[in-house]
This record gives sequence, C-alpha cells and structure tokens, in this order.
Amino acid sequence: MQVSIGVHREAVGLMLTNFRVGDRVEDKETHKRGRVTFVYSELELKGEVIAVLFDGRDEAIAIPADNVRKVAQRQSS
Repeated sequence: MQVSIGVHREAVGLMLTNFRVGDRVEDKETHKRGRVTFVYSELELKGEVIAVLFDGRDEAIAIPADNVRKVAQRQSS
C-alpha cells in the first residue's frame, strides 16, 4: 500500500493538541474516524497539521489538528 500526503493550508486559529502516531481520531464535521500516521515536526507546521488515514481509505491526508478530536482506542478482549 502506498501512502501519499497532500497538505491543506487552511489551518487558521488552531488549538494545540498533542497527537501521536497511532492515535484514533474523529473528524469533527463528518464524524469519520481514522488513525494518525504522521505528526509534522517542521516548525511552521508543528502541532498544527497531522496526517490521518481514515478508515476505508488507501491514502493519508494532512489536515489541521483542530479539525479532529481524539477518540478512545478500541479495546481487544
């Protein structure tokens, strides 16, 4: 599987949240869920943009961190 990341630059007025690779997240508008695949460390993007692979998709996308919220990890029994 090939993952490509396209950055959307509409990140304005962001709240900083500490996301880590592997965190489960949910889009605040569409309620689609996915997993964080990359956290940008470049100074101008740090804490503002993360890459998310949404469930059922083949491609991760870079989105503003304040567009998603963390959700509980799935518990395996």
